[in-house]
Amino acid sequence: SERARSMMNIVVVTILGAIAMLLARNPPEFLTRLYSLAVGAIGASLFVPVVVGLWNTRVNTTAGVAGFFAGLLTYVPIAVLEPAGIPAFAAILVALPASAIAMLLGTRFGSSVSPSVAREVAALHTDAPR
Repeated sequence: SERARSMMNIVVVTILGAIAMLLARNPPEFLTRLYSLAVGAIGASLFVPVVVGLWNTRVNTTAGVAGFFAGLLTYVPIAVLEPAGIPAFAAILVALPASAIAMLLGTRFGSSVSPSVAREVAALHTDAPR
């Protein structure tokens, strides 16, 4: 019945939630490292394209994609391989400027933003009612 199924869902979610909470109290080092790497990769690949893309009307798709991949492909090798002289936690300090430079190059050499899209973005940045 629907009621029994609903009750079973509640029990299973509660049990899995309790197991997850117990494991989270003392996570394995690999899991902590993997989580840190994933969060860093997301930040390195998305921070610059999202922030610049929100505020700059000239940024095009080429720039966004270039910034994404430059940040990601710079961050991951440094964070994973930990080359001599660069601590793993400093990988983001290399990846963010790489992402910004790639966005500048993408904006410069990629196709320009269509006037209709530029007007739409500019309208989003005004206080005037639409």
